[in-house]
Amino acid sequence: MMPTVILTLFVATQAAPEPKPQEPKEAPVLRVPLVRKASLGGQIRLRAEMKDPFDYRLPGTFGRPAAEDVKDGDEFVLLRARLHVDLELQENLRAFVQIQDSRSFGEEASVLGDLESTDLHQGWVEAGRLFDEPLALRAGRMEVPDLGDKRLIGSLDWHNIARSWDGVSVTYAPPTFWGHGFATLVNEDPGTNGRDQYFYGLYASCRAVEKHEFDAYLFARDFRNDPVTGEDGVAGDLTDFTFGARVKGAIGGFDYGGEAAVQRGDYATDRSSADAFALVLGYTFDCPCKPRIGVELTRASGDDDPTDEKRGTFDPLLSFGHAYHGYYDLVMWKNVRTLMIALKAQPADCLALGLDTHFFRLDEDRDGWYSVPLGATIRRDSTGSADDEIGWEIDAHAKINLSDRAEAWIGVSHFHAGEFVEDTGTSPDGMWVFAQTTFRF
Repeated sequence: MMPTVILTLFVATQAAPEPKPQEPKEAPVLRVPLVRKASLGGQIRLRAEMKDPFDYRLPGTFGRPAAEDVKDGDEFVLLRARLHVDLELQENLRAFVQIQDSRSFGEEASVLGDLESTDLHQGWVEAGRLFDEPLALRAGRMEVPDLGDKRLIGSLDWHNIARSWDGVSVTYAPPTFWGHGFATLVNEDPGTNGRDQYFYGLYASCRAVEKHEFDAYLFARDFRNDPVTGEDGVAGDLTDFTFGARVKGAIGGFDYGGEAAVQRGDYATDRSSADAFALVLGYTFDCPCKPRIGVELTRASGDDDPTDEKRGTFDPLLSFGHAYHGYYDLVMWKNVRTLMIALKAQPADCLALGLDTHFFRLDEDRDGWYSVPLGATIRRDSTGSADDEIGWEIDAHAKINLSDRAEAWIGVSHFHAGEFVEDTGTSPDGMWVFAQTTFRF
């Protein structure tokens, strides 16, 4: 029965991934005294969403008000406006400032309300060609970089704000190699006791083989302000390391990818030991529309015993799970095993269609079900008596390049609740719909 449903949905919605981008026109060039070159640009993005239900937390649990039912849905419209100026101060010296306003329609109490949502999204200075090498040093507020497939570190541009942080970064980019390091301050404690949150990372990628990438990385968190709670209920610091490797390539019509990561450290009073992996295999047919079929398997470890003060739950750091674990954002790369079957087609350079089917199971029955928007537990059965099947999801989406400066993106997702959801409480099926337009100037 399910294959018929999938085919019908694909034909009816003309669903989808990434269209071939058109070359954007150069940003307007300004004349500014004492500046070699200045350009101005921006973006206006509007997105409407409908989620029913909004999420699957039970009333009175994990932050959900007791008066709010599981079956409650929501619809909202998000607006993001950006304006930036890019300054070439002198040869190999650049400054970039980006202002952003992010809001939801109707969030202010009256037509005279002003929540002051405007903020500095980016503001940095970069010195390039240091020591006459392809070496660049950047300092200030910068957007979180998209590293590898963004499974662990990504800007999360889908979000209405998107991630940025304060710190310094170094990039080294000779022809067959790319390396990036950063040291950032994520949260500054208002007191004088130095209980801040720091995030560090090193990422290296070898591109010596055509159409192949071989990566290795190390990330470290030093969060000193008691941000997490151990299994004994005591709050404490988070200090851990995540290290791993990634490979991606294409041979003929086949493409493949693999990534594995290990996590070690201290989680409050617990000792953490976790791991995760992802495997991807696809084939693109040599014919019009460039149809591709792909299969992806992922696993992120869970905690098999919530009382032994040993944490086995993998934390995906700053991931872009929206691209890999369902557009509904009900599942993240955390205590989960997933299977995705993806169909893509590109009938024209300006149009991309896609249909993804996801199957979700818990990795450990006694650990929780974790969701992307909240980054926290949705449901948990600490006894492990509930079934481990979270459910399955179908995503159909289409992206259209209207011009070199405008695009539209639409999609619909259906989530079918599995036996774990049924065993732990109310278990309606879910529906999510979105429509987004983006204009760049």
